[in-house]
Amino acid sequence: MALKEIIEKKEIEGVVEIEETPHLLILWFEPDKIMDVIGILRDDSELSFDWLSFLTAIDMKSHLDVIYLLYSTKHKHRICLKTSVKRRHGSIKSIHELFAGAAWHENEVYDMFGLRFEGHPYPRRILTAPGMEGYPLLKDFHSPDFIVSGGVSRKPEKFREK
Repeated sequence: MALKEIIEKKEIEGVVEIEETPHLLILWFEPDKIMDVIGILRDDSELSFDWLSFLTAIDMKSHLDVIYLLYSTKHKHRICLKTSVKRRHGSIKSIHELFAGAAWHENEVYDMFGLRFEGHPYPRRILTAPGMEGYPLLKDFHSPDFIVSGGVSRKPEKFREK
């Protein structure tokens, strides 16, 4: 049975659309159903999506799309999950209890987009400089002028004008 047929047969609550592309099945789901949807995909023996390979977001200007890519090492299939949340001060439940490695992905998404993950064990910025304001991957982000402290203060000899 094809993956799409298995998913449709399960009638997973919270899945609002199934999109089939040539190489990937995409499930759109309601954000408040994330734990149920991912829990079923992980725990059901016909699906067994046991590896979170990727988690990110995309700024769509009016909202953020949150994207999860799961893989089944047992069945050798993958699936993409998508949902939409508020762009400013948006949040979604953390899935770190289902996939421990999700905590780092979630910190990266928070750092780049400002999306909060409810129930995250240690939310923090991990990529940007301490004290940085704003979120660099939002489309309206403007990089502030700043000086890197502790860097090279002069040109190396071979690059100086003679």
